[in-house]
Amino acid sequence: MNALITRCCVLLATTSALLAPTIEAHAAQAPTASTVPAALILTITPQSGPESEVTLTCGPAGGTHPSPEDACAKLAAAGGDLLRLTPTDEPCTLEYAPVRVHVAGAWHGGLMDYVATFPNRCAAATRSDHVLDF
Repeated sequence: MNALITRCCVLLATTSALLAPTIEAHAAQAPTASTVPAALILTITPQSGPESEVTLTCGPAGGTHPSPEDACAKLAAAGGDLLRLTPTDEPCTLEYAPVRVHVAGAWHGGLMDYVATFPNRCAAATRSDHVLDF
């Protein structure tokens, strides 16, 4: 858990450093939740096998997530609440291979710490409108 917090802090520091000139240029304006960037670490841990981890930054979209623009747009539409993402109607197999999902970081001025278990990777992807598809 400490390693995750450290990586998240490094990601936030890097994002902040990259945006510092922008922030200085607009110092007269008070930051709002919509102008503060998001920096998240998304982790999928299967019951057996290797862990998968990606980063996602929004404002601007980037990171190691395979579809950062799409993921940021879907999260923004859901107000940053993964439980409000619209599941797709794509079918998944009934294979039971549980995965634990952890999303942690900063989301436009607030902190995010989401943990859930899904029956398999396909279920994690489709129930999150493919935000958790990596």
